[in-house]
Amino acid sequence: MHFARSSSFSYFGLQSLFSVIFFSDGWRMCGMELVGKLKRPRTLKTHLQYKFFESTFTKVKPKVIVVMRNLKDNLVSYYHFYGLIPVYRQAVAEGFHQFFAMYEKDELVHGDWFDFNMSWWEHRDDPNVLIVTYEEMKKDIRGVIDRVCKLINKSLKPEVIDAIVDHTSFAKMKKNPMTNFEMFLGMGTSEDAFMRKGTVGDWKSNFSQAQSDHCNKQLAEKLSGMDEIYRPSNF
Repeated sequence: MHFARSSSFSYFGLQSLFSVIFFSDGWRMCGMELVGKLKRPRTLKTHLQYKFFESTFTKVKPKVIVVMRNLKDNLVSYYHFYGLIPVYRQAVAEGFHQFFAMYEKDELVHGDWFDFNMSWWEHRDDPNVLIVTYEEMKKDIRGVIDRVCKLINKSLKPEVIDAIVDHTSFAKMKKNPMTNFEMFLGMGTSEDAFMRKGTVGDWKSNFSQAQSDHCNKQLAEKLSGMDEIYRPSNF
């Protein structure tokens, strides 16, 4: 687990939980032990594939929201994330082409875009699973909020939905210390911040034609059914 959260945590309590999960040096409790102590209902965030939860999901059937982003923009975002983390930074010191070479060799931390997305896509029709894309959140956040409400059986007043729309805008989240990681990772709100642009299609400013062609070839070969939302021509 990369992130566990409970509404009862204060801001600094949340950061302390992050530090235990990510940087456990000197702590006796691991992240999963802390997760076990959280009061239900609880919210967990992870970058793990479905297979790591399969035995539990078949028994417990928790509500799952999976967020996907198109491959090329995801790679650009991840490249900038690498540049922010001291232990990763040197690996991309020469620029995006160095990062992309790591991607081609399947050497990126957290694994492969296709493995993660396809593992969850196979469960898109499960009643407890909701798949949304970054692109549709940018285009119609109200529609996504409505789908989330249906998944968790919540009915919200219009003014509450208005507040959620406002608070989940990229501009607001970039300024919000609860979402921008500024204190946790020592990141500011500049171009090099954890939250940079929040746009769709920024890959066009970073990819060479050869890199784009490589991804298009992968998308054509590896996607099964998912091409309805992530076919190369869409991006």
